This record gives sequence, C-alpha cells and structure tokens, in this order.
Amino acid sequence: DIVQTNYSGVLGTAGRTFEAWVFVDPNAPSSNLCILDYGVNAVGSRNTFSVTGSRGLTFISGGTNANIATAGNLVPVGQWTHVAFVLDNGTGYLYVNGTQVGSGNLSTANTPANNQTVRIGQRVSGGTIPFQGSIDEVRVWSVARTLTDIQTNMNTEFCGPQPNLELYLKFNQGIA
Repeated sequence: DIVQTNYSGVLGTAGRTFEAWVFVDPNAPSSNLCILDYGVNAVGSRNTFSVTGSRGLTFISGGTNANIATAGNLVPVGQWTHVAFVLDNGTGYLYVNGTQVGSGNLSTANTPANNQTVRIGQRVSGGTIPFQGSIDEVRVWSVARTLTDIQTNMNTEFCGPQPNLELYLKFNQGIA
C-alpha cells in the first residue's frame, strides 16, 4: 500500500525535515525501500528518503551533489526505528533513533513547483521502490530541525498544530 497526499512538499532549496517511524519487514528485499518521496524524476528535483538494501538510510535528489547515504546495518529489521532527514543550507543530514549517522553535500537539490505530491511508501514516477513493512508518524517540516528538536520530539505524538509542521500523518485511524 502507498499513501498519496495532495501536499506538494517543501519547494526550491528551502530547509526541510522529514521524520517517520519505520518497521522493515524481515522478508523485505535487499533493495531500497522508499519511506517518502515527492518532486519530479529529474536531476536535483526529487526527494526520495529511503532505507537502503543494506539497511542504511539514503536521500536521493538525483545528479551530482544531490544524494547522500549512510553505511549499512543502521536500520534494524523487525523493529520500530525512528528515522529523519534534514536539509539545511545545501547540506543533508541523516538520523537514526536521534543519532546523526550521515551527512553530505546536497547543494544541487532544488524541488520545482508543479511536481508529484508527497507519497508515502513508494517513489515518484520514474522508478518503483515500494516500502515493505510499516510506516508511522510521518512528519514533513518546512524548516531544518536541529538534533535537539528531533531528539526532544521523536517520541511525542502532537495533539495540536506545531509551527512549520506542514504534513503530519499519525496513521491512527482506519483499517488496513
């Protein structure tokens, strides 16, 4: 299953933060598993946040200076894990359970308007990398959150509006 929203995401080169709790199924393939994506399938124009086949994290925007990844074996299989991505002034940061596990140059990431809106559990058109497992508490912020912000709030379910929280999917209702 995927969730297709009508939210266009944080655009241009603006700071942004993605957060989610993920549970990678023990039978998931050894390939990328998309947590969240939006944009278009063009160089520097998409926002693919995924668990890698080696169970690290990656952010792919496409092209030179637009992709970062961590080492493998950081996202355990069969266990709920908090993951986050931050874009801050052309540098990307990846976090697992409130610990920074990677960073890199994302100076050419630039999301255009009129793109494919935020999708949870699958990549935008141009490829297919379904998430095999469960995703919960998805948050998209229109600011680069600090490590302290991430650590302080990663175990908190918000009951009311939060400044700069653009998309918040709790997944507390409904039937799968």
